[in-house]
Amino acid sequence: MAKQILQNVGILIGGYEIGTDMNSVQLEHGVDTPERTCFGDDTHVMAAGGLKVTTLGGAGYFNAENADAALFEKVGFNDELLTVLPNRDTDGSLAYFFRALTSQYAPGGSLGEMFAFSLSAAAGESPLVRGVLLHKADTIGASGSGPAVEAGAVSAQQRLYAGLHVSAVGGTLPTLDVTVESDDSAGFASPVTRVTFAQFNAIGAAFAAPVAGPITDSFWRLTFAIGGTAPSFNVTGVLGIQ
Repeated sequence: MAKQILQNVGILIGGYEIGTDMNSVQLEHGVDTPERTCFGDDTHVMAAGGLKVTTLGGAGYFNAENADAALFEKVGFNDELLTVLPNRDTDGSLAYFFRALTSQYAPGGSLGEMFAFSLSAAAGESPLVRGVLLHKADTIGASGSGPAVEAGAVSAQQRLYAGLHVSAVGGTLPTLDVTVESDDSAGFASPVTRVTFAQFNAIGAAFAAPVAGPITDSFWRLTFAIGGTAPSFNVTGVLGIQ
């Protein structure tokens, strides 16, 4: 596996792409280990299979129109899609996403230094999903579809997870309808709609209800139906199977 230098990382929360204002991020994924030590044991014995815990920490530089606007209003909110993309612009690359509770936002600094901030968040209403960047488009102005991404099939014991960020909207009365489709080949000769997101006409995000397997198709894509006059949207779609 190739090593990676972090340069163009995407970090999105709700309808804001805050990675452009950040310079560090730390995603922690762990599990509780309750103690089950009994008489006769000569060391602490920990139980396996405890509850999973996901937290995120990060830092960056204050931006009143982006990071501050996103994080200030999200503190205490327990249902906002948060996505981390180690390779921001590469469709099919690794993505982590979950519904987050932003627990702390701390802007500040010292004389002569950059006005900075730190943040903390935790998984609120969903598990951490390790998946793929299905498609990222900084400007979509017409109906169509994203590229085919081979992300694998969904077994009977797994679920399909999907998330969508809309981080910019332009035009007159613009509308955006997005679906996730699957097929058994990259040509999408017989696509099947697996997820339908609610219509967007402003910035925002959505975490779709998980879809139970089995699904034997292994290729996935986003499709877009766009309306309005001179519409444009910035869209980031992620997908995971687990």
